[in-house]
Amino acid sequence: MLDIIISAVLGALTAATAYMGVYVTLHPPAEEQKSAWKSWFIAIAILGVGLIVLQGYRARSASQELQAQLDKIQHNTETPPQVTVNVPPSPAPSPPSQHTHLTFLKGEIWKNSLPPFTSGMQPAMHIIYDNGGDFTIKNPRQRAVVVLVNASEINRSFQDHKKDVLKAFVSNGGDVPPHSPMIQYHTFSGPILTNADVADLNRQADDPQKKILCGFSIISWNDDSGAYETSFAQCLSSESPGVWNWHVLRENDHEVKVK
Repeated sequence: MLDIIISAVLGALTAATAYMGVYVTLHPPAEEQKSAWKSWFIAIAILGVGLIVLQGYRARSASQELQAQLDKIQHNTETPPQVTVNVPPSPAPSPPSQHTHLTFLKGEIWKNSLPPFTSGMQPAMHIIYDNGGDFTIKNPRQRAVVVLVNASEINRSFQDHKKDVLKAFVSNGGDVPPHSPMIQYHTFSGPILTNADVADLNRQADDPQKKILCGFSIISWNDDSGAYETSFAQCLSSESPGVWNWHVLRENDHEVKVK
């Protein structure tokens, strides 16, 4: 803004000088007025020189500032600033899930209630399980029932009695480490047998009234990967006089993750 004012004043002084020169030429002043005209010419000349010097100084300062900015830009271009980016470390990968398996062994009849069954006997079944994996089974809780089932309904018998299993008393067990030489079991009693029950248990395999002795169980347990349930479904059947065989149902050793 100041540079514009200086330029305008210089223009005005130039115009004033030209006007005064023309005026003096056309109207020569009297002798006593010449000193005054000289004073005005000198004053205008001094003012004009001063403004020119000021204008030159300002132009030089502006030129130096501009050159300094250009030098700075060139320096930054030749030597770009170093930028350090701090990248947070990647989280450590989660360890693999430590999942094991609870497995059931073949059922056993308590020695005091072994076949041949007789009236008044109460069969009792050992339901045996083990750790079939490489990590600890924690807090096993077992429910079970021992019941007589029509042999013709064996394939659906576990589902038919599952509600009874879930309502049964809970037997708690201790943690089972992997590869333990000790087996785990609980013993569960069935119904007291009548004469009719004994006759039905001893019927031939193709007899539609034949019955079999079944054990159904669900064990709830945990490991480091979650909570699980594993089911037991095995039945003891008379195949011929004096011959009793175990039948393993499809639900046996079936594992379900519940949490």
